[in-house]
Amino acid sequence: MSHAKPKDEAQAALWRRLAANELANPDTWEVQLSAGADKKETFERLIREKKLGYIALIRKLRNMEQADVEVPDPKGLGYMINVASNRNGVGYSKWLHVDGWSDAVVP
Repeated sequence: MSHAKPKDEAQAALWRRLAANELANPDTWEVQLSAGADKKETFERLIREKKLGYIALIRKLRNMEQADVEVPDPKGLGYMINVASNRNGVGYSKWLHVDGWSDAVVP
């Protein structure tokens, strides 16, 4: 057995919050929808606040279309296009576009 030691005070504070079950929930679509938030409002807000990442954007296009999500402004649409076409986002995600094909195809 070993006892991990934090590398600095910031990590020690993080571990204390973890042990005390005091970590803040992230602001993601999963957390919001699990809490009962409206799907359309959640996706529109995350797009508006630029908090929807590459994989979430690509994988949830069909859900957004079914919920009648409207892009709030041209900047939001530009954000979605930039996220979807960002080579770095694609590369860092380690996710094949083939995986997203079935998610994006609307029956």
